[in-house]
Amino acid sequence: MNVLYVIGNGFDIYHGIRSKYADFKAYLSYKDKPLHDLVEQYIPVDSNWSDFESALAAIDIDAVREDASQYLVSYAAEDWRDAYNHDYQYEIEQIVVGLSSKLKFRFSEWGRQLSIPARNELAVRLLDISPSEKFLTFNYTSTLSDIYGVPRANVCYLHGDAKIGQNLVLGHTWRPAPRTEPKCDMDFDLEASDVRLIEGEDLLDHYFSQTFKDTKRIIADNIDFFTSFKNLHKIVVLGHSLSPVDADYYREIVKNVDLRTVEWQVTYCGEDERLRHMDTLRNFGVPLCAISLIEMNALQ
Repeated sequence: MNVLYVIGNGFDIYHGIRSKYADFKAYLSYKDKPLHDLVEQYIPVDSNWSDFESALAAIDIDAVREDASQYLVSYAAEDWRDAYNHDYQYEIEQIVVGLSSKLKFRFSEWGRQLSIPARNELAVRLLDISPSEKFLTFNYTSTLSDIYGVPRANVCYLHGDAKIGQNLVLGHTWRPAPRTEPKCDMDFDLEASDVRLIEGEDLLDHYFSQTFKDTKRIIADNIDFFTSFKNLHKIVVLGHSLSPVDADYYREIVKNVDLRTVEWQVTYCGEDERLRHMDTLRNFGVPLCAISLIEMNALQ
């Protein structure tokens, strides 16, 4: 059939794997409570962290600046010490490092310890998929090979393969506009050229670069896989949200297939997601007549 399966987290969740962002939240709270609290303090996540990746782009920069500003001591202070030249930047750096490199480390650590059930332990029926086709997975787990016997050579792991110990990709796709001048609300005047403010803003810029998911680079790294879609007859999307953070991947798929002949079968969960999926695919240029939307368990 020349089928491409696009695998999202809903696929793992269907098979009983505790791979929701809510599960990562619980893991982080147990493993590294200070880092968990840092996320809750500065990243506008919802109660179960379902919007975790996109929320990384909306870090509360003003709150970071305000909390660190207590260490901005006036150069005219009577008790001035040389340490005051660095205290403000140090506080910002601790937040930035925590919410970027440390958070990614914990995320990869969590992904590598996710438990995959044995085939005979599944509480659900196996899905009707062919192991000999192509698989583009957004997941980090070995579910495809462990449960369905898919050869690993048939799978493109876009965001890392936890089974072989790779660091996992986590991030947003928003690029901040170029900044103009440092900001800080203080009870005394500070020059905009204050090196402490400038260095603090450089650190905040570093946060965005460290948490940016460079989808174009990831596509370039896997371009041979994407350009192998010329003869596809069908694309089956299993358990993926078609989130805006992954839009570049779908645009690349669309660019490399014949939209006149490819059938799209896409799973959804709930009526709201069904309608969103239809709108998203249409915006990618997929003809409505080529799309069929189906609930996951209907593929059994």
